Amino acid sequence: MINALAQPSVCVVDNEEEDYGPLLSALNDLNIGCVHFKGDNVAELPEAPWSSVRLVFQDLHLTADTGKNAASHAANVFRKIVSKDTAPVVVVIWSKYAADPVADGKIPAEEQKSEAELFRDTLQAAEPAFAERLVYIEMSKPKQGDRPEDWVEQLRHDIATHLEQKKSVGALLQWESMVCAAGVGISSELTLIAQRATAGGEASLSDGLRIAMQVLARSHAEGTLSPANAPSHLNSALAQLLVDHLEHASVDDLVVHGEWLAQGAPDNVPAGVSPRLNSLFLTSHSNPQGAPFLPGTVYAVTQPDQFTATFGQDVDCLKLTCSSLSHKSPDWGAWKAQTRPVLVELSPTCDVANNKRYTAILLAGLVVPATLENRICKRGPCWSLPSFGLRWPRDDFAVQDASLVFCSRFQATLRQDSKPTWMAPWFRLRELPTSALRNWQAATASRVGYVSAGT
Repeated sequence: MINALAQPSVCVVDNEEEDYGPLLSALNDLNIGCVHFKGDNVAELPEAPWSSVRLVFQDLHLTADTGKNAASHAANVFRKIVSKDTAPVVVVIWSKYAADPVADGKIPAEEQKSEAELFRDTLQAAEPAFAERLVYIEMSKPKQGDRPEDWVEQLRHDIATHLEQKKSVGALLQWESMVCAAGVGISSELTLIAQRATAGGEASLSDGLRIAMQVLARSHAEGTLSPANAPSHLNSALAQLLVDHLEHASVDDLVVHGEWLAQGAPDNVPAGVSPRLNSLFLTSHSNPQGAPFLPGTVYAVTQPDQFTATFGQDVDCLKLTCSSLSHKSPDWGAWKAQTRPVLVELSPTCDVANNKRYTAILLAGLVVPATLENRICKRGPCWSLPSFGLRWPRDDFAVQDASLVFCSRFQATLRQDSKPTWMAPWFRLRELPTSALRNWQAATASRVGYVSAGT
């Protein structure tokens, strides 16, 4: 249980007590909890980097080394503490020598890097992923004899001032705090329910919480609860409560960001921004530990001959139907070569949750590179999604901006407990786009057409 609490958001890395002592006091006065490392012994650092860290006060000289050796050591310590997969992280360069040039006889004095620049370059060279994930600021750290008497108070002011300058980062961190508060709210509500479960008896609060969470998992599972799926059912139930808390949460803490948010995005949005946002809105990772077929899962077709046997038509027929091209079009070759056949599972979610599904419902379509999106058929039997950043590469399809198009004429059913080897889970559509596709397919399948004789 103690490991669940090991999620620090603020870290101080400094090896001199006369420096880190006042800083820790200033953070304490600001009600900011943090962890501290001297950084002189790598063996004392975390076993694995933390993804929860959002603010680091980084000293540049953690041992007796100077210059490149000092920068290399500091960068190595940073990598041991902060995960390369997390962001954003505000890195406060906290050093008495940040602006001092690094002496190098091979480089003219005017071109020599400062201690701070050398650290940043060394860190980025060691871990390129940090290049676009870290926000650097520098904060004054006077030498011992130059510090004012109220240095702790000055530190408090400097910390607040520097962090307020990063408004976009601040808004995101404030939202993370709101998520945490929502989680605390859910825990409080469950505790009140647990107290009812233990009222008048000898059971403890822990017993009451156990009962409350057992009921949550059982209710969400609707008759299909097992040791293997119980954790995911509990997580899904709590996630619904979390969304409810956030939707009704007060946004007072975000009010200070209202002015710059209301200014609107620039007219010329940088290339790739919209597809990357759509990637978050529309898609997510597939669940490798779930049932063989889960609604919204997108499968790559790995054996085209089996596709033909299942649908009665080959992949080329699917590609032709999903495009606005003809076989004679000069773009047909590129379309045929660059698009990839996929399947999506469309069973009603309630049938899956209630274990009432006997067959999986699969609809066929294509993953289309964004460069060919204008060739997608936009009418009749085809339904498509806007361009999104596809984050999960395959051997035959790199990470890139792409779109999805599905064809109502290519629908098949398979036994829900089968494990076909001719398809492979790739990624998943989120609930809303899956529902939109399911509703479109149902409407298309139920359209009425009949012949009548005139009178």
